[in-house]
Amino acid sequence: MVTDYRQAANVVSEEQQTFGVFKDRVSLETALDQLRQTGFPLHQISILVKESDPQGQSSPLANGDSRNYGTLTSGGHPLEGAMSALTGLNRITLPEFGLVLVIGPEAEPLIQAVQSQVVLSAAEVLQQLGLPEAAAQQYRTPLMMGAYLIVLRGAPEEMRQAAAVLNQYGLQQ
Repeated sequence: MVTDYRQAANVVSEEQQTFGVFKDRVSLETALDQLRQTGFPLHQISILVKESDPQGQSSPLANGDSRNYGTLTSGGHPLEGAMSALTGLNRITLPEFGLVLVIGPEAEPLIQAVQSQVVLSAAEVLQQLGLPEAAAQQYRTPLMMGAYLIVLRGAPEEMRQAAAVLNQYGLQQ
């Protein structure tokens, strides 16, 4: 688990951040269902996954293309089920990743960073999400292969409970 304590004006914030990767959608959705049942605030969860076309190839869209698709709904979209409770589905083309889906509160800052060309590589994309450089390098390959990155923010007690649930359902750190 990667934890980040934020500081502002010499005041220590109690917010922590946790990252991890799920290799498959079923494990991720099962973990999200369990998080929802334990009362973890879903608005504090973000997910990033590389999107591919029906033949499994990355989208050829140019870097910087982004569109907000609003709230997830079921109906054939690759991210449905438990993830339909999350809001803010965005498609954006990211450096090295190609077309990705970004869900949750991390989407807007990431889109702004790409559009202003603050991020120019896959590692920089992940660092923009708050991952330390070493973790960004570690997660790059699984994400390129289609794994699901989950980013959670919350109070220390929320994060302890969430970590237990995520680890139970196959979170890879």
